[in-house]
Amino acid sequence: GVGADGDGDGGDGDGDGDGNGDPVTGIENGNNSEFVLNIFPVPSSGHSINVLLRTPKTDPVLIEIIDALGRLHFSKTIDAGELMNGMSLVPKSPLYNGIYFIRATQADIKARKKLIVKD
Repeated sequence: GVGADGDGDGGDGDGDGDGNGDPVTGIENGNNSEFVLNIFPVPSSGHSINVLLRTPKTDPVLIEIIDALGRLHFSKTIDAGELMNGMSLVPKSPLYNGIYFIRATQADIKARKKLIVKD
């Protein structure tokens, strides 16, 4: 035998590749189903992105929008309560068509969601 464990996942858990719109499974510190990031609409026009976060913690959350080349297009630390009520992120300049990632970091927990911009 080759010693494979047969679970077939092999991924790093960053959750950025499936695009199926399920709650974020891309928690980088393991499976934390209490920290859930949702974005809508998908695809987005790139002018305003609605973000809703579920978290049991009250620590502020760093929200970043990064393009496929790793360039930062938005970065803001936001009160967890505001994100739990849902809010719109408005980048300084509209995002061009393409694929971006929205990353949420709260203390030692991270989540990432794919954002498709299409006008």
